[in-house]
Amino acid sequence: MKNPADLLKMGKEELIELNDQTEAELEELEAQRVAIREEILHKIAGDAEIIGNRSFTKVKIYNFDVDLNKAKELGATKVIPAKEAIDNNKLKRLLKAGAKIKHEIVERLMIREVK
Repeated sequence: MKNPADLLKMGKEELIELNDQTEAELEELEAQRVAIREEILHKIAGDAEIIGNRSFTKVKIYNFDVDLNKAKELGATKVIPAKEAIDNNKLKRLLKAGAKIKHEIVERLMIREVK
């Protein structure tokens, strides 16, 4: 990281180049973070573990391929201020009850500090 005082002395072109370098570094770090979390996810025994002062929990995210009309047909909508929307909780219940709904399940890692 450049000293903030040094940034004031830099021209626009230098700042743009530094910004581009920083963006590339951030993208690389984010890719590393994703790979590390994915590996932790695979090494967690069961659905959750406490390691040190943090809890690591596997979270399943349901992504439904359903438009509003299909959700209405299934009775899986809710009214939020001034409009109707798809209710994912109702879709999950319908899916678990045996309804055929196009979907995918993505598993993510949730990390929280334990007090």
